[in-house]
Amino acid sequence: MLLYHGTSLKNLLKILSNGSITPRKGKGNWSKGFISRKGFVYLTDTYPLYFAYTAAKGKDKPVILEIEVDESEIYPDEDFIRYNISKQMGLTYEAAEKLITSKGYDIECNKKLALDSLRLIGSVCYKGPIPMGRIKRVCVLNDKWLVYNHIDHVVANQMGHMVLKPRYQALLSYLFNNEDYKTSEETYGIDVSKYPEMESRAIILKDMARRAINNFIVLEAPFDLDEIKQWGSLMWRETKIVHINPR
Repeated sequence: MLLYHGTSLKNLLKILSNGSITPRKGKGNWSKGFISRKGFVYLTDTYPLYFAYTAAKGKDKPVILEIEVDESEIYPDEDFIRYNISKQMGLTYEAAEKLITSKGYDIECNKKLALDSLRLIGSVCYKGPIPMGRIKRVCVLNDKWLVYNHIDHVVANQMGHMVLKPRYQALLSYLFNNEDYKTSEETYGIDVSKYPEMESRAIILKDMARRAINNFIVLEAPFDLDEIKQWGSLMWRETKIVHINPR
């Protein structure tokens, strides 16, 4: 199966130099003290652009890695385990986290839930470093607004994922597979002509995507370091957008 990993251009150069994607060391994406489990690399079929955006600091560029893994190699995201324990037992996320830690309800002993984790919250993890040979394609982005205005947030629960998944996956298809760009309204089958605010936003976002087509690149393995560094030397392209206030 093909899954994605959001990172930055600087990290990509380190990965190509080291020969593998190394697990993060406990630092998480969320507040409230939730940390990632050590020794795992996190993968998604939906949200790599969001994670790439959060990884790219300053003038660094967001990068999405397309990675080939086998179903037998993935584990559930601990966010999925935490969410389900909190729902089943009527606990807060903080209490569920403490229970996971104290009782050992962790990633490895719940490996059978990996595909459920991918289906219901869009993320899983891989144990240990991922060899560079597993990376099939990389997408380097150079348009600030294409990234920023097409991501909202990630919510590690099933209802939020159900709402966000179609739009985020449509954007992935636009970037990697040269498919026509779809706004969230088109993805959900909403007739925007009945909603002036939606229609205006859809027109602007489609125009942004059209203008940004030359400001991201998808490279296939084996990767040319010089070509990747060339993209790193480019200035951020800041496509202007009119901010819409529906009120």
